[in-house]
Amino acid sequence: MSSRERHRVAVSLRVDVALGHGERRDGLAHDWYACFARWGITPILVPNAAPASVSWLDELSIDAVLLTGGNTPVTADMVPDDAAPERDAVEDALLAFARDRGLPLLGVCRGAQFLATRFGARLIEADGHVARDHAVTWRHGRHAHRATTNSFHGWALDSASFPDALRILATADDGTVEAFEHVDEAIAGVLWHPERPGSEDPVLAAFVDDFFAPRATSEVV
Repeated sequence: MSSRERHRVAVSLRVDVALGHGERRDGLAHDWYACFARWGITPILVPNAAPASVSWLDELSIDAVLLTGGNTPVTADMVPDDAAPERDAVEDALLAFARDRGLPLLGVCRGAQFLATRFGARLIEADGHVARDHAVTWRHGRHAHRATTNSFHGWALDSASFPDALRILATADDGTVEAFEHVDEAIAGVLWHPERPGSEDPVLAAFVDDFFAPRATSEVV
């Protein structure tokens, strides 16, 4: 951990096709920058460019990695309509980069789906999870907490397929997974969007905020 006041976080980008041009472009919602300010981090935006090498991040002394939303990950049994294989390749490289260096890694929505599927979980179609708030049950330790959060994903994580390496932290009422963490590494994922309205429940918000905030302000002597 460096003694810099601000944390440097490598941030993945979604792939959009520009209307009228057909160009594949990288993007990030403006809402994210309010989150970055709250967390006290400096975002390092990682382009979805080939070749999918992220070794250049070592020159920037990266402290953590964030995989954002947008685009459904390609899996062994599914190629979605909004697939972005170039992004999958870059996020595979970011996952390896974080694990090799022991860096914290957080996945949001698609980012969480990507991480979970890379550890062996399965995506299933979701009903009632697109552009609407819904209830989740959060379990951390022995206590359960009921909360409402936003939701924008048409695919969900099947709890029955979760590997032993991942601990389920929150589920929707239909049993699908809404949050998880790795049992041994600083890797976690949430299906809601902390950068959008509807994610203000204090327990859920604290989990996401604390993933970056303490490291953003701490100093090593």
